Amino acid sequence: MNTMYFHKDTFLMPTYIAKAMQLPLRYYYGFNNGSEPIPSEHRAVSLRCLKHKVPERDLCTKLQAWDLLRCVVLPARKIGVLFLIHYKRVNQCAVILYKSLNPKGRVVIMADIDPSACPHLTTREFVRTPGLKGWLKWKIVNAYFHSVNAFCVDQQSVYDQLSPRFKQNGWTCLTKCNPCLDDEFFAQEGLSYPLPEQKEKLMITIGRMGTFQKNTDMMLEAFKRIDFKDWRIVLIGPFANEFRTREESDYKRKVQEYLLENPKLRGKVEFTGPIFDYRTLMEWNIRAKVFLLTSRYESWCNALSDAAALGCYFVSTDVGGASYLSNNWQFGTAVRQEDPEHLAEVLQSIIDGKLTMDPTKMLNPSLLRWSQMVQTKVVPTIC
Repeated sequence: MNTMYFHKDTFLMPTYIAKAMQLPLRYYYGFNNGSEPIPSEHRAVSLRCLKHKVPERDLCTKLQAWDLLRCVVLPARKIGVLFLIHYKRVNQCAVILYKSLNPKGRVVIMADIDPSACPHLTTREFVRTPGLKGWLKWKIVNAYFHSVNAFCVDQQSVYDQLSPRFKQNGWTCLTKCNPCLDDEFFAQEGLSYPLPEQKEKLMITIGRMGTFQKNTDMMLEAFKRIDFKDWRIVLIGPFANEFRTREESDYKRKVQEYLLENPKLRGKVEFTGPIFDYRTLMEWNIRAKVFLLTSRYESWCNALSDAAALGCYFVSTDVGGASYLSNNWQFGTAVRQEDPEHLAEVLQSIIDGKLTMDPTKMLNPSLLRWSQMVQTKVVPTIC
């Protein structure tokens, strides 16, 4: 975790739930992988470091079980609402133990399930299989879902694939809750929602430049084929070969060489590096007409939610919530994976005014605010 996580769904969802239910929130995290210190309290949330040395995904099961035992099971009677991330066996056992010790307690799971995982879940994980092992697995899974009050998935396709099996098994906890704009922060900072005519001839992307997931190379290749005229493109984010944030990245040198080899792009294609100030990121979204995303995969891109809530037109690969946030591509254009030529054609059409960006086709921005999302999708299922 680092301070940028204060603006991600993993922190904002429990924060808004606690606020809506007028409950105190204690938030546990593994370790600080950023350059700024993490305070002991933020937005009335008490922050507790578990002092791990590796990301959660690299923790052994025994250490995860120990964390859940000391933070969830032992103090179970003092926890009114338990919030956990991911569908995994160690979390299932913790939830069952928590509910056995505190039957009146409520459980919210941020499932973070990719659509590609749904076939396995619906045909293997959520059904009883033969043998003693299959019987035991089913007892755990069934007890778990009867203990959960809100099992939150972010994508409609995931909800649609899981829903029949949940209904068949009598599990009533499935709900759709996707990342949204941090509207409380937005209001506190005195920011205003932009009108279409206030948008600039500006395209932006936000993410880790150089990672396999984000596929920045597809953008760079497309930019070489474009006549930008009076438009410009700003790429915001750290240079990182993968998730490392403290180390020098080879990709930074690659970008420097790229700009030297393509001098016509200077002043048109800009790299800001990482921007840690969330207000500044919002201001970029307010100004930009277009948001670019060329990811090879995304569970749900938080940056897309902010961009959609602030009226940006999407040019994106069909990943994560892009189709939903673009109002089923009525206010956006899907580009093909690994096809910089197609991306260049779409961007040139926008620059030349041939592609119409009709703001009346946008998804209703009020649907993309955390306060409303939690009040309508989560709180009713746990109260």
